[in-house]
Amino acid sequence: MLPKVTRKCLRYPVDWEVKTCNGRPVTQTFLLDVSAMGARIEGPQPLYQQRHVEFTYLMPRDGRQRRHTGVVMWMRPLGHKPGRYQMGVEFHQPNWSLDREFCTGTVH
Repeated sequence: MLPKVTRKCLRYPVDWEVKTCNGRPVTQTFLLDVSAMGARIEGPQPLYQQRHVEFTYLMPRDGRQRRHTGVVMWMRPLGHKPGRYQMGVEFHQPNWSLDREFCTGTVH
């Protein structure tokens, strides 16, 4: 049995397309959930543990590009989706404004 993980903040499920990763355009890469402290990303390229990562995506609400930087905390290949990987990213700096946007319902 896995130990229960206590989270410092809420995670919000999303399905937003990631536009760039480490300064390069990417395709078929998605932000699956996000919180003020980090995110879960799925894509065709693995991002290895303890590596710095920077990614951008468009906020659906206003179409503005957002950028986050952090460290890859885990990566796993998806057995049911060959050639796809999920990665957990911990942000270098918490993004409390994103958390506030979800709590106030301004994110769609």
